[in-house]
Amino acid sequence: MVETYYGPKPERVHVEHLDGRTHVWLVKDVERDTVDRGPDEREAVKVYTGKTLHFTMWGTVSAAEIERGFDALWTEHERDGMGDAERISAIEQATADNGKQMETVFQAVAELGDMIATAGGGA
Repeated sequence: MVETYYGPKPERVHVEHLDGRTHVWLVKDVERDTVDRGPDEREAVKVYTGKTLHFTMWGTVSAAEIERGFDALWTEHERDGMGDAERISAIEQATADNGKQMETVFQAVAELGDMIATAGGGA
């Protein structure tokens, strides 16, 4: 995945069919931005920025088919091209995030248990 600058607003899905494969470009988090190329405001350029993934699939797949599976395909290919250190770092971060979420769930369950115990004791 790379952060990319675009002139015109990009499509979320772009496909090209070459050599029995479908080349797929997915774009998300597109935002309009201004790039200032100097102190003269007249030189500022309006662009779009977004995250772009590129991958290939065997066979001929339509843009509509890709669009239907956009989120799953993004997740599947998000780490393509990452080195081992980057993958390990991403896994470690995800593990830490999951641990924090589990701690929150355990606290909520404990509070719910206290609420049930209090309600049951008052009856």
